[in-house]
Amino acid sequence: MFTFSESFYNTGFSYTSGVAALKQYILDILNTDRGTRPYYPDYGCLIEKYKYSLLNLQTAQLIHSDVYYQIASMDNIQIVNTNYRLKVAEKKVELYFDLVYGQEPIGLHLTYSDGGFK
Repeated sequence: MFTFSESFYNTGFSYTSGVAALKQYILDILNTDRGTRPYYPDYGCLIEKYKYSLLNLQTAQLIHSDVYYQIASMDNIQIVNTNYRLKVAEKKVELYFDLVYGQEPIGLHLTYSDGGFK
């Protein structure tokens, strides 16, 4: 998998591959609202609906299940283990995924806060 990532210090885009490209691709899908990309009506995620919801255990479980579904539906990715942690004081949910991409094991850590992923 290859992707482009923008660098603020360079005037163009840099070409990334491997684990960095996979993480960037997953973040791109999760931070794109479904139906907003022309010609790709199924691209993106429905996480926007949780933006103004109260961040409690039930919302954290729903966010985790939506992210799990998005990752599980990708080609050549197998989810081995997953976990999440709700941090109410910091108003964020931390998601942990142990993936296998092709033959390579990958540990993926995502943070949901303020309606988006980092």
